[in-house]
Amino acid sequence: MLLTTMFGCLQPAAPPAAGCADCHGSAATSSPPEALGGVTDPFSRGVGAHESHFAPNDAFGPIACEECHAVPSAVDSPGHIDTSVPAEVGWSNGAIARLDDALPYDASAGTCTVYCHGVGLAGAAAPTRSWTDKGVSCGDCHGIAPPTPDHDGVSRDVDGCVDCHGGGLAEPERHSNGIVELGLGGTEPGSCAVGCHGTDETPAPPPDNAGNSDRGSPGVGAHEVHLAGGASRGSVPLACSDCHVVPADVGAAGHLDGDDRAEVVFAGLAAQGGPTYQQGSATCSGTYCHSARPGGDTPEPVWTDTGITCTACHGNPPPDPHPSSSNCTGCHPHQGNDAELHVDGVVE
Repeated sequence: MLLTTMFGCLQPAAPPAAGCADCHGSAATSSPPEALGGVTDPFSRGVGAHESHFAPNDAFGPIACEECHAVPSAVDSPGHIDTSVPAEVGWSNGAIARLDDALPYDASAGTCTVYCHGVGLAGAAAPTRSWTDKGVSCGDCHGIAPPTPDHDGVSRDVDGCVDCHGGGLAEPERHSNGIVELGLGGTEPGSCAVGCHGTDETPAPPPDNAGNSDRGSPGVGAHEVHLAGGASRGSVPLACSDCHVVPADVGAAGHLDGDDRAEVVFAGLAAQGGPTYQQGSATCSGTYCHSARPGGDTPEPVWTDTGITCTACHGNPPPDPHPSSSNCTGCHPHQGNDAELHVDGVVE
């Protein structure tokens, strides 16, 4: 019994499992600095821009080691310590690899030519980056704004980018991720709200493309009232296409044309009567749904008004030769309460 106990005490302890930071990096991170041999100079190839890529910052989220290197499952995995330095650079299937470059990293020159530094993006000032450069600035990877038709007339400063790409700039993990982020109001892919206006529930403002929700803002106005419709609104819900040309996609001609004001182009019932929209006074005139029918007292409603009444569009009752009774239900059973039958182009 004694011999067994002594034998057990004399056995050497198992060596601790080796970690990445045993050879490079530190307790805080397995990425250099330090590089092999304790090198910390950022102008050395083993250190370079590791720290700026690995640490989260205001421009993009942290880039994982496996984006640029094959990360071994163990210290003695094939290709890890059985090959000479420097470490091989090989892109993963992440955002960096969204490119068909034959030589995205030039080992002799120490330069990267990859998506995240502007290759394939319009207006990049410095798409080829030295691995030992200390930093990049907006405009190095893409123009501010990019020189594309979609950006004609767009503000040429970073603040202007936020109008359409608020989500990507406010959340670094969504910047330089291989996706052109459009986001103020919504989150659902393919929704207009992922771009500049509306929410996941509705593409119409509020908010408008400047983030306003106040109905007194021209970009908001009566959008919500028109799109919702219903008995309390006194009409059927209107489609966006009744008053605007709805683009097939974000880059469609006439959509992002540098003018913050959406063009009003009437269609359907709204187009009856030769309607016009006066931008200066924010008023509609000549539209079927607000036309000057007998007795109507508001034939030119203001877009930012808080609401209209029954008599805004027609008398209650309309004047002679209409019957003088105000009991509309005698002839018009819906009396405006059945939204599907009110303001539908037919006198029911």
